Amino acid sequence: MLATASSELPRAEGFGYEFKWDGYRAIIHLRKGDVRIDSRRTNDVTRRFPQIAAGARRVHEPHLILDGEIVALDQENRPSFGLLQQHLRVPGAGPVPRTPPPVVFFAFDLLQRGAKSYLSRPYVERREILSDIAFDDAGWKVPPYEVDQGPAMIRVSDQVRLEGIVAKRLDSVYVPGTRSRDWLKIKHRRRQEFVVGGWTRGEGGRSGTFGALVLGYYDRRASETGPRDAKPRLVYAGRVGTGFDDATLRRLLEQLKGIERASNPFGEGDPGNEVTFVEPRLVAEVSFTEWTHLGQLRQTSFHGLRTDKEPAEVVKEPMFEGTKEET
Repeated sequence: MLATASSELPRAEGFGYEFKWDGYRAIIHLRKGDVRIDSRRTNDVTRRFPQIAAGARRVHEPHLILDGEIVALDQENRPSFGLLQQHLRVPGAGPVPRTPPPVVFFAFDLLQRGAKSYLSRPYVERREILSDIAFDDAGWKVPPYEVDQGPAMIRVSDQVRLEGIVAKRLDSVYVPGTRSRDWLKIKHRRRQEFVVGGWTRGEGGRSGTFGALVLGYYDRRASETGPRDAKPRLVYAGRVGTGFDDATLRRLLEQLKGIERASNPFGEGDPGNEVTFVEPRLVAEVSFTEWTHLGQLRQTSFHGLRTDKEPAEVVKEPMFEGTKEET
C-alpha cells in the first residue's frame, strides 16, 4: 500500500502520524524460521540484507508478514540513503564493500500473524498488535506513531532533519498495490525521485565519465484527461552534476551506455544540445533548493539510484509549506 504526496497536513481528526524514513521499502515474510525479503517491485532481496534476515530468524513467531522500511543510520543515528546504496548496488555493477554499514528494519505494519490476515483490520488495530510482538534483535524496531499530533510531528521531524511524516487514517484497511489518500506523505525537504532521460559528457577531471544526469518526471494529466491511448509525458526538470564519487561515476556511466537511444524521451521541455539520451529506466533520488519559475531544478545533488521504484511512478511531488499557525 502506497501513500499519496500532500503539501498540507490533514485537517480532519482520526489520523495516526509516523516519521518518514529515508530507506528501502520492504515486505518481510517469516515462516518457521525461513525468511524472504521482498522489495516494492516484489523482487527477492534477502541476500542483500543478511543482517535483517538474521534478525528475522530470532523473532519468536511461527508466521509473520510485515511491512516496513530498511534504513541505514549514520553516526548521528539519522537515516542515510547514501549509506544504504552500498547494499543496493546492482549485481555486476562494481565491487561491494566487505562490511556494508549496519541497517535497521523499521516494522510499521502487520499484514499477517499466524493463520490470520490483518489486511481488512483498521490501521490502529494492526499497530496495536504489532507493538506486542517481541523483536529480540537490535536491528528490528517498531517506530512510534502519534494520534492527531500532525503539527507536532512535522516540527520534530524538521528539528531532527528527517524527510517528513506519513499520516494514516486510524480506520484505514491495508490494500496492497494501491496508492491511497488514506495514507498521506508530507515532505518538508526538497528531495524526490526523478527519471534519468540522458547524460552530458564530462569535462576536465571528469572527461572520462559524464558531466550530469538529465532528469525528468511524468505528467499524468494528458493520460487522465486526454484520449484513452494518451500516455503520460516525461517532462524535463533539469540536471544533476554533483554528489557523485569516482566509483559511482564509473558504475553509472556503464549503466547509461547500456540503455542509450537515438530519440529524445522527453515529451515536454528542452534538455538542450549535446545530450546523450537513454531509455527512461533509471530512477535517481535528488535533493534541490527550489523549483525555478521556468519549472527547473536549482542547486541539485545526487543521492543514489532507487532500484525499488518504477520510473512510471515518478511525478512532481508537492512540498509541505507549513501550517497557518506556524506561519
